[in-house]
Amino acid sequence: MNLAELEAAQAANVAPVIRSVTTTFAGYASRQVTLPIWRLLLQTIFPQVASRYTYGANLARRLYEKERAKVTDAPMPNRPLPRLSFERFVKDMEEVRPLMMKPNTTANEVARAALRVARTVENGGRREILRAVSDVDEALDDQIIWEEDDEFTSSEISLDDLHDEVNDKREANGKSRLVRGWARGPTGAETCGWCWMLASRGPVYKTAKTAGARFEFDAGGGELVGEQMNAWHDGCDCKIVPVFTTRSWEGRERWQAAEALWNDVTRRQGYRGHEARKAFRREVEAGRIQELLQDAQVAA
Repeated sequence: MNLAELEAAQAANVAPVIRSVTTTFAGYASRQVTLPIWRLLLQTIFPQVASRYTYGANLARRLYEKERAKVTDAPMPNRPLPRLSFERFVKDMEEVRPLMMKPNTTANEVARAALRVARTVENGGRREILRAVSDVDEALDDQIIWEEDDEFTSSEISLDDLHDEVNDKREANGKSRLVRGWARGPTGAETCGWCWMLASRGPVYKTAKTAGARFEFDAGGGELVGEQMNAWHDGCDCKIVPVFTTRSWEGRERWQAAEALWNDVTRRQGYRGHEARKAFRREVEAGRIQELLQDAQVAA
């Protein structure tokens, strides 16, 4: 399964959830939803959400297996697919709970709650690849390295400096390397400027923290500990893409377009910090990413 196939399959996986959840939640928009009713609503939709969550994880595993096969023909480690617990789902939905507990919930708020559910379903695929990259894999651990140095964390280095340092490393190395990490894979369908900016960093992610997620796996690699994954906005359809070679990975052309735009904003236009992010977002909203991707296809 390649990235385009994953995106299509996951979109088909998520769409029925959004429709059914929107219908269910809309039926309670004009009612005073209490906490017991809220939990009952979540229990009603949970079986479908949990099933779609695991199915999405299975789709993502197929992408991971395809990319891993580029560097080794060793069997995949035997690990169960991640499963969604009800309590995890309740936590995922906590941010939109006050919207549904208002006396008169608007249609936009119902839609927001439904997109929150969609985010949970999408997280099944993201968590599968994050876990697969993070777990011990003896067939890979002895032959490949981590792309990112230990000091590269989102809290220790600014996004501007990180781009500069990654570019310096790439120019110094000059050739393809075997690595082990992941990149953010924007689909372009529901991708906001912030997501494109994260994608412009390329395959520099080593830990959940630097990938934009605020969580880590427990020792068993199953349930998540710490803060819930909240770097994905409601309705976000960005994927996590495993990366094993710096010159060949799914979604590389999208990263190159995003990186080129970021470099244009920061190097040619001279923006930095918050102003750079605002300028980048304006360029994204103006369709510059799509223009760069089209230009690359023509050149190819």
